[in-house]
Amino acid sequence: MLTDYLDFEQPLETFDALKTGSATNREKLLKTIYKTLTPYQQMMVARHRDRPQTLDYIQALFSTPISLSGDRVSGRCPATVAVLAKFQQQPVIVVGHQKGRCTQDRIRHQYGMPNPCGYRLALRAFKLAEKYQIPIITLIDTPGAYPGINAEIQNQSSAISENIMYLSTVKTPVINVIIGEGMSGGALGIGVGDQMLMLENSVFSVISPEGCAAILWNDARMKEQTAQLMQINPQSLLQHGLIDQIIPEGKYHAAHVDWEGTFDKVGQYLITTLHALQKQDLNHLVALREKKLFKYGSL
Repeated sequence: MLTDYLDFEQPLETFDALKTGSATNREKLLKTIYKTLTPYQQMMVARHRDRPQTLDYIQALFSTPISLSGDRVSGRCPATVAVLAKFQQQPVIVVGHQKGRCTQDRIRHQYGMPNPCGYRLALRAFKLAEKYQIPIITLIDTPGAYPGINAEIQNQSSAISENIMYLSTVKTPVINVIIGEGMSGGALGIGVGDQMLMLENSVFSVISPEGCAAILWNDARMKEQTAQLMQINPQSLLQHGLIDQIIPEGKYHAAHVDWEGTFDKVGQYLITTLHALQKQDLNHLVALREKKLFKYGSL
């Protein structure tokens, strides 16, 4: 059962509260609810607090994880996770964002907003991957980089840009997976690679629909119309060539109601994508990555 229900999930909340319907009827209801979501509803699902997060994916898909901690410059980032682990017996570096669920947990993790320490930790991990020829997998789920004064003092923009530059030329395969929100530089700091994968209800954008509506129309209530216009959902982004693959969210098309199904799909896509990338010469892989990056924004 869910711990929280979105507005359009009210039929499911009623069904769960009654506790009298069959599992088959619940499955039919789930498939109906998530079959045709609007872009803003997809945004709400991407933000759902019951949705699996980076630590959940690491536990489900990777073995023998060894955590990396601190940036060896100024401290630790509570929103950034970096581990050396095995995926299908293959050593990999996994870097991702952790939001937390309950209010206290979210505060502790800065709501998934990395500070410069987090990006420098990620850079440490990326350099380790290149040194030992280990593939990189990033799990993106952030509303943006942490906007605090201390983050600016520690040169947030420089930390993000250094990561973007390094990832664009790193000589090892890089797979990016947006598992929830992929917002602005907060996402791009670990979001450059050979293949960009998105879960089917994740979002990828330079700004949130609420923020965009507040700027353009001085009215955050225009968020739903703005989300439609911004084309932040995976289906639109794939059509424009800005991402490479869309990963189905289990059999109900919603990760927060089918963790195991979603883990299985993500695992399958990672296996296929990783095998394809590892077949390529590293110099050729970097050249293709550069070509891909320069195509962004072209008509």
